[in-house]
Amino acid sequence: MIIALAAAGGAAASVLLPKTYMARTLIEYRLSDEDNARRAPDGTYPRAFATETALMQSRAVLGPVAESNGVQPDRLAGQVRVELLPDSSVIQVDVLSGDQTSGVKLAGDIADRYLAVVYERSPRKYIEDQLRAAQRQRAAALQGRKDILNLTGEHAAVVEPAHPVPAETSPSPVTTGAIGLVCGLLAAAGVAWIVAARYRRRNANRGYRRPAP
Repeated sequence: MIIALAAAGGAAASVLLPKTYMARTLIEYRLSDEDNARRAPDGTYPRAFATETALMQSRAVLGPVAESNGVQPDRLAGQVRVELLPDSSVIQVDVLSGDQTSGVKLAGDIADRYLAVVYERSPRKYIEDQLRAAQRQRAAALQGRKDILNLTGEHAAVVEPAHPVPAETSPSPVTTGAIGLVCGLLAAAGVAWIVAARYRRRNANRGYRRPAP
């Protein structure tokens, strides 16, 4: 009877107590040359992964996640479990939550924030920052030279864009009228010369002589 009552009480408690769900994410940590130099005699990297698991549970990671999700940082820290999977470089992050959807979101936000923190302190970010700074300096120098050339250098610019002119350029009435006038004068002179020549030949054939004055 006692055993049956205890079992029934346990079953009732499982129904009455609030449910808890677990969300999980896995993150692979890639060892750097510095980490490889600190490898333990047994071939493991306890210091590197201990640092990363501690970082993942630190306020640098959990603080912004808690703030964006409206959770107290200390409460979120109590919901998070971080461990390194055996014989691997994969870190497992479990988040306990009363709601499965919010738990999955918290786990995803923790992973994203952790990757952002790792990137902020990585040599890759330092090199990329140096490259961007060099590009900005080069762009500023080129812009300065361009401004100087715009002020002092020889250059050409379009004053008026291409557009149609309403007036016809060809044929011009004045030009064609002048050409017609010259052609008419030449034609008239030619006709007069031909008529005069015929007239002289006809009079010569008749023996015409001009009377003496």
